[in-house]
Amino acid sequence: EAPPQEQVVRQQTPIIRLPNVTGGPGVAYLDVALPADPGDLVSVTSARIGRIEMHESMMQGNMSAMHALDRIHTGGEPSLHFAPGGRHLMLFDIDPTVRPGDAIPLDFHFANGVTVSFVAYVARP
Repeated sequence: EAPPQEQVVRQQTPIIRLPNVTGGPGVAYLDVALPADPGDLVSVTSARIGRIEMHESMMQGNMSAMHALDRIHTGGEPSLHFAPGGRHLMLFDIDPTVRPGDAIPLDFHFANGVTVSFVAYVARP
């Protein structure tokens, strides 16, 4: 039996930016507050987005590089921060009916079995 859903995520300007090019990936930036240790973040899904990948940007020398993350460790952290130039969510195969101003549910799946849903707002590219 799955554990009950908990309100783990608090919205702090959760934004989805649509791609500049039709069919390209979008990106999401937000803060995820963790009042209790839910275990590692293992995935993020949405009914209106085909695939969501957790990514991290970093500098390697004088070049910016990005790589996918399989999971994000949450132990002992009060929150997870997703922002330009750091961790972010890459959004692939976005429903073509999604428009700026829409509210899109995102489901955060944690290692302890808790799934938390909340809404991010769509902004222009």
